[in-house]
Amino acid sequence: MEKPNQEKKPQDYPIHWIETISNQIEKRNADQIILATGKTPSGYIHLGIMRELLICDGLYRIFNNKGKKVRFVLFIDDLDAAKRFPSYIPKEFSKKYLGYPFLFIPNPILEDDRCYARYFGDHLISTFSEMGISADVIWTHNLYETEEMKEMIRIGLRKNDLVKEIIAKFLTSSMTEDQKESYLNQQKKWMGAMVICEKCKCTQEKLRDGTIIPNRVLSFDEEKDECSYHCPKCGFENNIKISSGQLKLNWRLDWPAKWKIYNTSCEPAGKDHCTPGGSYDTGLELCQKIYDYQGPVKVAYEWVRLGDKDMGTSKGVVFTPDKFIELADPEILRMLIYQTNITKHLSIRIEELEQYYNEYDRYERIYFGHTPANSEDELKEIKLLYPLMQAKKLPKKRPARLPFKLLTVLAQLKPIFGNEMIINKAKEYFKNEGIEQKLVIKSFNKKIEKITNWLNYMKDLIENEKNPQEKKKLKNKVIFFSIPKNITNEVKANINDSQKEALKKFLEYMGKISELTEENIKEIMINLRNDLKMKPMQIFQAFYLVILGEKKGPRLSPLLIMLDKNWIEKRISDSIH
Repeated sequence: MEKPNQEKKPQDYPIHWIETISNQIEKRNADQIILATGKTPSGYIHLGIMRELLICDGLYRIFNNKGKKVRFVLFIDDLDAAKRFPSYIPKEFSKKYLGYPFLFIPNPILEDDRCYARYFGDHLISTFSEMGISADVIWTHNLYETEEMKEMIRIGLRKNDLVKEIIAKFLTSSMTEDQKESYLNQQKKWMGAMVICEKCKCTQEKLRDGTIIPNRVLSFDEEKDECSYHCPKCGFENNIKISSGQLKLNWRLDWPAKWKIYNTSCEPAGKDHCTPGGSYDTGLELCQKIYDYQGPVKVAYEWVRLGDKDMGTSKGVVFTPDKFIELADPEILRMLIYQTNITKHLSIRIEELEQYYNEYDRYERIYFGHTPANSEDELKEIKLLYPLMQAKKLPKKRPARLPFKLLTVLAQLKPIFGNEMIINKAKEYFKNEGIEQKLVIKSFNKKIEKITNWLNYMKDLIENEKNPQEKKKLKNKVIFFSIPKNITNEVKANINDSQKEALKKFLEYMGKISELTEENIKEIMINLRNDLKMKPMQIFQAFYLVILGEKKGPRLSPLLIMLDKNWIEKRISDSIH
């Protein structure tokens, strides 16, 4: 028996939540580990899906590295019916296709051969390559055509009374006696499967008051292997063979049926499904008692938010994975997912991108031994997480990187001086910092494109912010500037005589040096201040007026270093003469 306060060895504890989950899965000793998640393609799928996808992807990598047989599957539930449509779908289109499975609804965005489900599903799947996600995609309609799923339907209908009993046990536990009696009366004719109407292709009807009437199976003849139904949408009624592949399980049975077929080891789910006695627990008991399988390891996670706002596919803020990777590297998102405990909200703040990049850089420095960790535990965690953060192959040595602030300057200089100039400036930075690695032009150009997108996103964010205090906070996160082709007479008139003298002397100092560096710029500025008895702010303002046509801008030294020496000389001369 363990003594009180006995010190435990570090290896006695998993160092991270993802290891806790992997240990639970590994204890089952399955021949193959199956990691699963699913999504209904009811519209553009928001960034929150990445939490469960990356939980699975991280586990996939951990088991793969251990030499385990492992598979990661994503179910796109294209047989789910449209109960509502997002606000960006035209109203007439929405009215027309309510109740249809997304598989049978045409593409509302583009005129192509893809259905609604395929368009929005592909929109998510197209990000997997850049995100580094290794999921096998299974479209639900294909699954329902298999003999395995048809057998799950037969079993579910054969044990329909037990299914109802299990569901009722969970749903009525907090009901009053009157509520319970009313519910049980409503469920007397309930069957655990629906039919895709042979005439209209609908699986449900939505009434004006919002009530959903499923095209539920009315009876099951096991001997004939067929079901009867009456479509609430068009009124068509018929008997249909289970072998037809035109039936779909109620979602409460659909989930455990998939778990049984695939012997699912783990499926993460949002906190709304995972409350005690909730839909996940119901699914586990159905899986065990209807399909004779223990079910997966239950993993609950908190939601992802965009700043302080909830995201949603059908409502709320829609910020998609492809939008994120337009603005930032996928490694940043992977870092945020893995470093945050899954029981905590994850609020992604796009305005904090610089902070995120700095944090990633710190992880990288510690991983490659360039910077010491704060503790042995932190080092162990980073050794675990850094490989999981990689969207591509794990680098053998620390990649050379340009600072985020420098990239924001170069991105804003590109429209003025062209791509070749900013490439040369990036190479100069590597040289001055003693970095031996060569600049990878393709990666650099991609990074500049993302930073440019982020700058434009920030401009819109600031412009649309109504709260003055919040607007000010956002403005402090980024420095925008532009360099006009010529300085106007109005700007020249704002440069006073003392400032003109400072600029003139700066030209004299520049004539004595071959290139501008942080050190010689600092020395020149000190000399100007001492020679002319001027306040530094007055001197800096003169340079900003000459270069930007504004009284302030980004840090002056890095800006001057990024500019061509001859261009600076000509610009100053034109401004003071």
